[in-house]
Amino acid sequence: MFPDAGDLVRRFCGMPWSNGAGEHHELMYYDGIESDPNSLTPVDVLVAAPLNPNLGPSDRAFFIEYHNELTAWLAVIPIEADLVSSSSEIISHLQGLATVWPNGPSLSVLSKVLHRKRPYLIPLVDRRSIDTYRPITGERVAVRAWPGMLSAMAHDLQLNWSELSQIGQEVYKAIGVQVSPLRLIDITIWMNDHR
Repeated sequence: MFPDAGDLVRRFCGMPWSNGAGEHHELMYYDGIESDPNSLTPVDVLVAAPLNPNLGPSDRAFFIEYHNELTAWLAVIPIEADLVSSSSEIISHLQGLATVWPNGPSLSVLSKVLHRKRPYLIPLVDRRSIDTYRPITGERVAVRAWPGMLSAMAHDLQLNWSELSQIGQEVYKAIGVQVSPLRLIDITIWMNDHR
C-alpha cells in the first residue's frame, strides 16, 4: 500500500484532501450505482465502461450470450466472500476466471464487471495493477499474473485491513457510497499513477 492511500482515495472520491478540493472520477458512475449481487444485468456492463473505455460491442454481446454461465459461475461464490478469508476452493474458482472463457472479454473487462457482484473478493485488473504487482508476480500478461496478484492483494488486504476499512467508512459518511477495501486498493493504485 501507499503511505498516502487515504489522501489518494479522498482526492479520487471528490472529498477534500491535503492539497485541496477533491476530484470526481468514476466512483459515482461505477461504485455508486447499486447492484443485485445475484443478478448480472446490462447495467453492470455499462457502468464498467468508464473504467474500461475499450469495452466494445463483442464484450457487451458476450455478457448477453453467456448470461447463464456467468450467473452460474457467480452462484458458487458466497456474496460475503472476501479475498483474505475465503476457502481454497473459492480462491481456486476465482483463479479460474482468467481462463474459463478464453474467447470472451479480457480479464480486465471481466474483473470490472464481476467486481460489482463480489466487491470483497474479485479485484479489478488493468495495466496499472499488473505493473504494481509485477515485482511479485514477475508477469506482464494479465492471465499469467492473475494467480500471483490474487495472493499479493490478499496479503496487502490483510496487512492494511484496518486502515482500508477506516478509509471506506470515511468515504461512506462523506458521499454515501460503500467501497470495499479491495476497491480502495484499486483506487489507490490508479491515483498513485495519476499524481
